[in-house]
Amino acid sequence: MNIERPELRLVREKLESVLAPALASSVLFEALADGDGRPPTTGEGTLAFVKGPLARVLARKIRGETGTVIVKDLTEMLEAIVGPQLTPVSPAHRNKIVRDMDVTFEITRDKGAVPVLVLASHDGLAARLEAALGPGRISTRTVSTKHELEGQLKKTSFPKILLVDAIEFPSIEPVSLAVLLQSSPPGTIHAIWGADLAYGSVLLGELLEKRVPATPLDRREGIEPLLDLVRSRRA
Repeated sequence: MNIERPELRLVREKLESVLAPALASSVLFEALADGDGRPPTTGEGTLAFVKGPLARVLARKIRGETGTVIVKDLTEMLEAIVGPQLTPVSPAHRNKIVRDMDVTFEITRDKGAVPVLVLASHDGLAARLEAALGPGRISTRTVSTKHELEGQLKKTSFPKILLVDAIEFPSIEPVSLAVLLQSSPPGTIHAIWGADLAYGSVLLGELLEKRVPATPLDRREGIEPLLDLVRSRRA
């Protein structure tokens, strides 16, 4: 997953310029989950995302007028690019916004990107993580079947972080998955997003029984522990 809309990058960079990096990532991840669960794929979709899910999450998590100002600034910038304009925008201002955005849709990953293997039925969680942190900070691959996971386990470049999505879980029974993960390379972090759910709880128990190191992530604690886990590997 190495394609990112420049409008979405604009949103993330705006959040990171005003909020602490950890809070910015958390807000963006929650807003994506509050919407349809996937990053917007058009400029118009990004504008709707800012006015809807992002505005709601900022209102919940940010005190004072900061959230309102962020939404106002982003709305103005995005409307200058994708329209319709609610207020007149000069050609010079519009051109500056476009220059400030890198309109290249493909982002080259830097060497600091943390590889994460996600076990899930689809790549929704991986997409939200990449959108929240940025493609230069995290590199994901999603697998959903036993055959795919077995293929990944045979590779010498197996990621240090294996993340199981217990919400949209893969088509692998927890008992079978725990057996497979016994052959993970030493030092692999086995994180379970949604350890408070049935699939996650059973998998956690199976991993502990088989003495496979596991890191449970309870959704009620928010996404921050998962984002911190990725940042720690990057550091």
